[in-house]
Amino acid sequence: MENKIPLPELPSSKQPNEEQQAQNKRKELFDFYANQFDAVDKDVAETYSEQWKVLGEALITTKSNIAKARVMLAVGDVSVIEGGDNYLIKGNPKSGKTTACKAFVAAALVGHCCCIKAVESDLKVAYIDSEQKRQDTYGILRNVVCQSKDVDNDYIDAHFKLFSLRKRSYRELVRDLLRIVIDFAPDIIIIDGIADLVRSFNDEEAAHNIYKMLQTLAEDRNMAFIGLIHENKAYDDHNAKGHLGQEGTQRSAIVMETKSQGDVIKVTCSEARHKTMPDFYLTYDENGILVDGQMSYNEYMAQKKQQAAKQVEDERVELAHSIIETADSPMTRAELSQRMADALGLDRSTLSSFITKQLGKTLFIVDGKISATASSE
Repeated sequence: MENKIPLPELPSSKQPNEEQQAQNKRKELFDFYANQFDAVDKDVAETYSEQWKVLGEALITTKSNIAKARVMLAVGDVSVIEGGDNYLIKGNPKSGKTTACKAFVAAALVGHCCCIKAVESDLKVAYIDSEQKRQDTYGILRNVVCQSKDVDNDYIDAHFKLFSLRKRSYRELVRDLLRIVIDFAPDIIIIDGIADLVRSFNDEEAAHNIYKMLQTLAEDRNMAFIGLIHENKAYDDHNAKGHLGQEGTQRSAIVMETKSQGDVIKVTCSEARHKTMPDFYLTYDENGILVDGQMSYNEYMAQKKQQAAKQVEDERVELAHSIIETADSPMTRAELSQRMADALGLDRSTLSSFITKQLGKTLFIVDGKISATASSE
């Protein structure tokens, strides 16, 4: 009950006042969308004139007055969250999808977060968490408050609505989502995770219907939906999970992918309808504040590169020692480089350079022959 958005009480008067009229209007909107999407599998019974009216409104001509897209958030100079569109963030479990959303929320409330900036002011964001327990959901709010320390808490409560809806069924969640859209009228809704809006993420019809609903709501109300979804489990399969992931990928303006690289979250653009979003990096400082993680990422990758190079070096040294120790007779540098090249499938000159660098450290010349030790004993 505490999660419901309170509505004004109806007066006892038979004549509706402004508050009652507003509530009735909200209820009409809710019923319209609820009935529309509860009955998507029913036959459409439009008359010829009704259908032509719909097509006439949908027709675009050279004389059509099409408004510019409403840009709400940008990364660098590229708009990433626009009204009327859906967005998808995919990644493995614990890869930083929620962290990326925290950055988007903070940017909407404060005006900027790391390389994300708000193009509009006074943005309202709703966040539906259907995966985590209530204490973990509260952690999202704590992080956002820390990130927005210069913003009054009353402003945050008015502009950011966080819902812990883990207990709700997929049918209840869909109706909860509609209620939040109608009553709170957010500019951006984050759905973490979007798979909880359907009975099965592999139900093709349900996936189609839920995204048609989100597209309709986004366009009708000039708002944006950001859905979070897991990737397929296979190591080399980075596609969003199931038919729901396929539908989301096809119907999203931008599909982002998160990867955890040490203490850094890397957010990349997997697919884009228009301009490709630049990569950005997030990490936490010692105070738990999200900061730009580009430098930390570069340091992490340099360290990984050094570790990989050291592993290759150790493996080649081990191979060289094995060849020397099992040889029938002492061999020359040229013979060792050729044997190593044959074993590794590499060019001989590459292994010759490697042997040169190892001389005096792990390989030695003794009596004109290559040796694994510094003496002939």
